[in-house]
Amino acid sequence: MNLLKLLPTDNTVFLSTKLSDMLATRTCQDYETCRARQKQGIEKAKAAGMYVCKAKDKRAREVVKSLLSAGHKPAKVMELAGVSHVTFYCIKKKDMA
Repeated sequence: MNLLKLLPTDNTVFLSTKLSDMLATRTCQDYETCRARQKQGIEKAKAAGMYVCKAKDKRAREVVKSLLSAGHKPAKVMELAGVSHVTFYCIKKKDMA
Protein backbone atom coordinates (compact mmCIF):
# COMPACT_ATOMS: atom_id res chain seq x y z
CA MET A 1 0.00 0.00 0.00
CA ASN A 2 1.36 3.35 -0.99
CA LEU A 3 1.15 5.84 1.89
CA LEU A 4 1.69 8.81 -0.39
CA LYS A 5 -1.73 8.24 -1.95
CA LEU A 6 -3.33 8.78 1.47
CA LEU A 7 -1.78 12.22 1.91
CA PRO A 8 -3.56 15.21 0.38
CA THR A 9 -1.96 16.39 -2.82
CA ASP A 10 -2.20 20.04 -1.85
CA ASN A 11 -1.07 21.68 1.36
CA THR A 12 -4.40 23.19 2.40
CA VAL A 13 -4.76 20.97 5.45
CA PHE A 14 -1.21 21.68 6.53
CA LEU A 15 -1.58 25.41 5.97
CA SER A 16 -4.91 25.68 7.77
CA THR A 17 -3.48 23.76 10.73
CA LYS A 18 -0.44 26.03 10.86
CA LEU A 19 -2.61 29.12 10.56
CA SER A 20 -4.82 27.91 13.41
CA ASP A 21 -1.75 27.25 15.55
CA MET A 22 -0.37 30.73 14.84
CA LEU A 23 -3.67 32.40 15.71
CA ALA A 24 -4.00 30.38 18.91
CA THR A 25 -0.47 31.35 19.94
CA ARG A 26 -1.14 35.02 19.25
CA THR A 27 -4.39 34.93 21.21
CA CYS A 28 -2.64 33.33 24.17
CA GLN A 29 0.10 35.97 24.08
CA ASP A 30 -2.48 38.77 23.96
CA TYR A 31 -4.32 37.29 26.93
CA GLU A 32 -1.15 36.97 29.00
CA THR A 33 -0.09 40.53 28.11
CA CYS A 34 -3.50 41.87 29.11
CA ARG A 35 -3.40 40.03 32.45
CA ALA A 36 0.12 41.29 33.18
CA ARG A 37 -0.86 44.90 32.42
CA GLN A 38 -3.98 44.57 34.54
CA LYS A 39 -1.90 43.26 37.43
CA GLN A 40 0.55 46.16 37.07
CA GLY A 41 -2.33 48.65 37.05
CA ILE A 42 -3.84 47.16 40.19
CA GLU A 43 -0.48 47.23 41.99
CA LYS A 44 0.02 50.86 40.97
CA ALA A 45 -3.49 51.81 42.13
CA LYS A 46 -2.96 50.02 45.46
CA ALA A 47 0.31 51.90 45.99
CA ALA A 48 -1.50 55.17 45.29
CA GLY A 49 -4.32 54.21 47.67
CA MET A 50 -6.93 54.27 44.93
CA TYR A 51 -7.70 50.54 44.80
CA VAL A 52 -10.12 49.48 47.51
CA CYS A 53 -11.39 45.93 47.84
CA LYS A 54 -15.03 45.19 48.50
CA ALA A 55 -15.85 45.33 52.20
CA LYS A 56 -16.83 42.06 53.85
CA ASP A 57 -20.38 41.74 55.13
CA LYS A 58 -19.82 41.33 58.88
CA ARG A 59 -23.49 40.70 59.62
CA ALA A 60 -23.66 37.80 57.15
CA ARG A 61 -20.46 36.34 58.58
CA GLU A 62 -21.84 36.44 62.11
CA VAL A 63 -25.14 34.89 61.03
CA VAL A 64 -23.36 32.08 59.16
CA LYS A 65 -21.07 31.38 62.12
CA SER A 66 -23.94 31.28 64.63
CA LEU A 67 -26.16 29.08 62.44
CA LEU A 68 -23.31 26.67 61.74
CA SER A 69 -22.45 26.40 65.42
CA ALA A 70 -26.15 25.76 66.14
CA GLY A 71 -25.94 22.73 63.83
CA HIS A 72 -27.99 23.90 60.83
CA LYS A 73 -27.40 22.34 57.42
CA PRO A 74 -25.50 24.42 54.84
CA ALA A 75 -28.54 24.93 52.56
CA LYS A 76 -30.59 26.30 55.45
CA VAL A 77 -27.73 28.54 56.59
CA MET A 78 -27.36 30.01 53.09
CA GLU A 79 -31.10 30.65 52.91
CA LEU A 80 -31.37 32.27 56.33
CA ALA A 81 -28.19 34.33 55.99
CA GLY A 82 -29.01 35.38 52.43
CA VAL A 83 -25.60 34.46 51.02
CA SER A 84 -24.53 32.50 47.96
CA HIS A 85 -22.92 29.11 48.22
CA VAL A 86 -19.54 30.59 47.28
CA THR A 87 -19.75 33.16 50.08
CA PHE A 88 -20.95 30.52 52.51
CA TYR A 89 -18.05 28.18 51.83
CA CYS A 90 -15.54 31.05 51.93
CA ILE A 91 -16.82 32.04 55.36
CA LYS A 92 -16.83 28.43 56.52
CA LYS A 93 -13.29 27.81 55.26
CA LYS A 94 -11.66 31.04 56.43
CA ASP A 95 -13.57 32.10 59.53
CA MET A 96 -14.47 28.73 61.01
CA ALA A 97 -11.01 27.17 60.67
